[in-house]
Amino acid sequence: MQFLVVDDSALARKRVCEYLASLGYEVIAQACNGEEAIKCYHEYKPSYIMMDFEMPVLNGVEASKQLLALDANLKIVLITSVEDKKELIHAIKLGVKKVIKKPYTQETFNRTIEEIL
Repeated sequence: MQFLVVDDSALARKRVCEYLASLGYEVIAQACNGEEAIKCYHEYKPSYIMMDFEMPVLNGVEASKQLLALDANLKIVLITSVEDKKELIHAIKLGVKKVIKKPYTQETFNRTIEEIL
């Protein structure tokens, strides 16, 4: 299982990478916005993407939309503090597999990863 981790916060990326490593998964690339995520997708072809919702340049929902147009089988998990249910429902309708609400625990994170595998 190869993951791309996308978040504009280096600390948040580090946390997600540590959680994935603790589960035995490989992070093959990291990006700090949706535009970089698309470039990394073309270069690394990950099967799974952990993506922040709110980022500069290209947000998580728009990036997910473009990525899923490239690969409908891609499994994307959005990580968000956004409370707008309409936005989250829109993301799920686009094909995002799961949404993790911030703040989250490692247990919640692990359960979400198990559900998408």
